[in-house]
Parts: sequence; structure tokens; C-alpha cells
Amino acid sequence: MIKNGCCALFTLFLLISSVAVQAKLPLQLVGEARLQIMFWPIYESRLLNADGVYNPHARPVRLEITYLRDFKAQALIDRTSKEWGEQGVTHPSEAAWLQQLQALWPDIAADDELAIEIDTLNHSTFYFNGRRLGKIQDPAFGNLFLGIWLSPSTSQPDQRLALIGSETN
Repeated sequence: MIKNGCCALFTLFLLISSVAVQAKLPLQLVGEARLQIMFWPIYESRLLNADGVYNPHARPVRLEITYLRDFKAQALIDRTSKEWGEQGVTHPSEAAWLQQLQALWPDIAADDELAIEIDTLNHSTFYFNGRRLGKIQDPAFGNLFLGIWLSPSTSQPDQRLALIGSETN
């Protein structure tokens, strides 16, 4: 019985070690894009995942946005809501998510980076200039948030193609 307990404990240790190693794997660039409206540069974005090949279900995944202009946090939150509306996204937690974003996001200055990383449990962690801001644990949030850039119904289809590595230029 002690032998079985030791084997089970050792197996559990190996499993936990394996998960910890997987979480520390560096992410690879899938694609990058620059959004410019007429003459005004808005942001540069990069999509990363474990193997550098786009898969909408791949986790972990990270979207990094480097802003090229100043934005108030509320303007970004309003834009998030507007993009979801234009894509027909409705979710019972949408209002709560927008409130969470309001508590997490700071105002943005040119050259600031806002990033979201979605882990293997579909929890979404936000970072500002490399510093962790906080997490939205609802597994439904991450896919809908990334959909602003990655959904086929995005308002910026050229940026989507560049981000997913399918740029057709």
C-alpha cells in the first residue's frame, strides 16, 4: 500500500511538473498587423501562441496591442462594447465584463502596450506594459474578446488576416 501511495505521489509530481513546464513555454508569433485609419496610426498588434500557427482554439494565446495614440480607458471599453454589438455578440455577462475592464484598464498613452493572455483554462489575464493588471476568469470572455480582432465578422478583416498569418497581399 505504501508502494502504491509512493507511485501515485510520484506520478502526480510528474504531472504537475509537466504542466508547469508547459506553462513556461515561449509563445511564437502567429501574425502582426497595423491599424491605420486614413492618415492616423491607431495601433500595432501581434498574435502569439505555442506553435506560431493560427488555431482559434489554441491555448495559451496572447494578443499584444501597442497603441500609437493616447486613449482614455473608457473610450476603449466603449469601443469593445460597440465591436461586440456590430458582430451580434450578446452574452448575459457582457455588462459585468465591461465593468471588470473598467476596473482593470488604465488610460493609454502612445507606445503603451495592452495585452491579453488566455491560458489553458480559458482564463484571461490582462497586462499593461508587461505588468499584470488582473484576470477575468469567465471562460466565455476570452473567445468573445479576441473575436473583436479574430472573428470572421470583425470590422477590420485585413488586420484579421495579417494576425492569423493569412495575409493575402
